[in-house]
Amino acid sequence: MKISELINENVDNASSTQHNKKSGKSNPVHDNFNAAIKGMQTYPGGHSYYDMYRFGVSMAGNSQDGNGFSASGPVGNQLATLAYTDAEQAIINKSAKTMKMPGKQLTSKDSIEPTETHTSSPVAKIKKNKYGV
Repeated sequence: MKISELINENVDNASSTQHNKKSGKSNPVHDNFNAAIKGMQTYPGGHSYYDMYRFGVSMAGNSQDGNGFSASGPVGNQLATLAYTDAEQAIINKSAKTMKMPGKQLTSKDSIEPTETHTSSPVAKIKKNKYGV
């Protein structure tokens, strides 16, 4: 038996999120998708990938604990880089100079461990049994 005999999908309707260019409206959701995927929503508008990314970050930050979230953040819709090593920073600096894109330092170059970080392991130390193993 061939796979094409097992899978019988209408290719024209399979992509439910495609925009119908003739009518200007979105195609309806395919019945198979509607049965399998519950709760899908779309947010019409000219959203950029950055908007979609920020939406995801907002969802992660807006849990039930009520912590606030800034829609633009300290970077907003600007290019941002960070380097873990001096070699990476040299590459970034060279590219910025080549592209004539001056940078603005937002954070310090050294990372500092927060004081509330746990410094002792919660895992118990290994104890030897009565045989010394």
